[in-house]
Amino acid sequence: MYRTFLAVIAVVALFLNACKNDNPVSLNGQPSIRHINMAGRWKPAAADLYKIEITVNDPQGIRDVESVMMRVRRTDTETEVSRDTLYDDGANLHPADGDVFAGDGVFSNRFSTEMVDAGITNGNYIFEFTAVDRSGNHSTTEERSVLFSDNEPPVLADVSAPDTFNVLRPDQLVMATVTDTNGQSDIQKVFFRSRNILTGVEKNEGTLFDDGNGPEHGDLKAGDSVYTARLGAALAVAKKGDFDLTFYAEDLFGETGSAGPVRIYIDNNVPGFGVIDVPGTLTRPAPGSSNLFRLITAEVVDPEGLADIDSVYFYSRKPDMTYANNGLPILLLDNGLPFNQNNPGVEVGDVQAGDGIYSFTLILDPSAQIGTYRFSFYVRDRAGNLSAENITELQVITSD
Repeated sequence: MYRTFLAVIAVVALFLNACKNDNPVSLNGQPSIRHINMAGRWKPAAADLYKIEITVNDPQGIRDVESVMMRVRRTDTETEVSRDTLYDDGANLHPADGDVFAGDGVFSNRFSTEMVDAGITNGNYIFEFTAVDRSGNHSTTEERSVLFSDNEPPVLADVSAPDTFNVLRPDQLVMATVTDTNGQSDIQKVFFRSRNILTGVEKNEGTLFDDGNGPEHGDLKAGDSVYTARLGAALAVAKKGDFDLTFYAEDLFGETGSAGPVRIYIDNNVPGFGVIDVPGTLTRPAPGSSNLFRLITAEVVDPEGLADIDSVYFYSRKPDMTYANNGLPILLLDNGLPFNQNNPGVEVGDVQAGDGIYSFTLILDPSAQIGTYRFSFYVRDRAGNLSAENITELQVITSD
């Protein structure tokens, strides 16, 4: 019995001793680098600052990580040119590091080309990153290659767009010829933005391609420097009127060239209805009975797509020629929320969100008027177009 007691004490002592050093130098407790965010091409100009962000994990929690060490070497000579450190301090201890939030696991710092190599010459460099925790554990070293080179932004020419865009007209394209002094492989993306002439609001619209994919992008020949995009319904969502389109090309150095603007009139078609499902006849509940609940639905169609729909509603004229809801419109919704009488205007009994079928649950109580109810349905889009009135009638009868 005494020996057993001593054995238990020994085990407890070993456990307590282990707790005093629960993060020993061990591969099992090492931090790990999860993501590296940095530019792959840098310009030698001393004024340019490049930010590097390293996302780190640690089994003991991110506060256990002390820093991320950086080592840089040239690939042609394997000569080490610099060492530095990245921090997760919210730029408090190291104001120049550009770190945004302290303790979020993202270690940051900013470097100019001269900070990396005072005797910089054009060429490839290897950046090595290693995370180190407070107990001396090191992560596996991760590498990224960076090209240091002079650069000029891409040049755009011959940009074009149709005078008028309407989604009902096929094969409407925007095009731009793009060249780059470092070769076409330096072009990272080509895109265009719209600007509303009246409001000045700008929006990213889409990407142009030089991939020879005619059916999808409208591009005729891959690699000919002519970038093309096939205009789709998304361009006209919530838009109607004159817009300026400006085209941009961004290279792997992050520099951007532009051309335009090109004026275009964006048309927007009036939405309408498919099937409106309203019962032709309902029997009013007998006095003292529970209310009757009946779902009504309206299928909505819009050439610009459901993203262009602003609201769907109806007015209900009762048999005595007065209007329900104090004459205000009654909204139908497409949010997929089941009916909840205690949350009107939100949980109306819609079956499936985003299917273009808007719903409302009618409540018929024993005091409802007998006779013909006239429902006038409307749909309005985000460009301000209002559909024609769509009338449906419902007869409420008694069970007598």
